[in-house]
Amino acid sequence: MTELRGWWLSRMATGPRPLQEKLVLFWHGHFATSVEKVRDPYLMWRQNELFRRLTLGDWLQMLVEVAQDPAMLVWLDQAQSRKDHPNENFAREVMEFVCAGRGALHGEGHHGGGSCVDRLGF
Repeated sequence: MTELRGWWLSRMATGPRPLQEKLVLFWHGHFATSVEKVRDPYLMWRQNELFRRLTLGDWLQMLVEVAQDPAMLVWLDQAQSRKDHPNENFAREVMEFVCAGRGALHGEGHHGGGSCVDRLGF
């Protein structure tokens, strides 16, 4: 993992697109996964590449792809989720924290007015 961090820091400092790399760091912090829990540098690299590809693109596309990202699924404990006993981490994180902030499910998020579901068009 140290090699991956070093590569990324170098890319931010001296790469051809430093702003893009700083935005990748922003999205990494926003979606808040960590190698300490994911424990697979390749999955973290893949997620990093997802952010790099979509950093200035469509927000909904990014949200959908992050929702399917293996590192995010590990981070949110989805391996333990079962049809008859679903793990609520995924839904709570996407609907409240990632999409709009605490209270978003009830129209009280920090974006004001309407729920996250309304804003996403569901």
